[in-house]
Amino acid sequence: MSGTTQTSRTFTLNTGDKLPAVGLGTWQSKPNEVKHAVEAALRQGYRHIDTALAYGNEREVGDGIKASGVPRSEIWLTTKLDNPWHKRVQEGIASSLESLQTDYVDLYLMHWPSSTDPEDVKMPPLGPRLYCFITSS
Repeated sequence: MSGTTQTSRTFTLNTGDKLPAVGLGTWQSKPNEVKHAVEAALRQGYRHIDTALAYGNEREVGDGIKASGVPRSEIWLTTKLDNPWHKRVQEGIASSLESLQTDYVDLYLMHWPSSTDPEDVKMPPLGPRLYCFITSS
């Protein structure tokens, strides 16, 4: 791959944000490989990194982003709420932000629609004080 030619296509969302069409997934990556994979991908022009709390590698993803030298503002970062955390959305995103060493993610997904914790069967009710998504604007 040369530069950003193969990874420059984006989809424009209704918010005006541009979601890179090609991204690096980090599931089932071996320990100590993720940092180098993320760093190399970003240096080669990737601008979308996909991870999740369940993958156990968010810290390495954050390390790879820092090591790449690519400004965070140029990277689309996706992570996911872990299955047993459905009632703890705020705690889940806070944990991910700390591990990823960033103030925001561009996309925060529910990893699976049903919780793997039998005591955690429903999402909390959405109200005026609960914001499931964090935006940089």
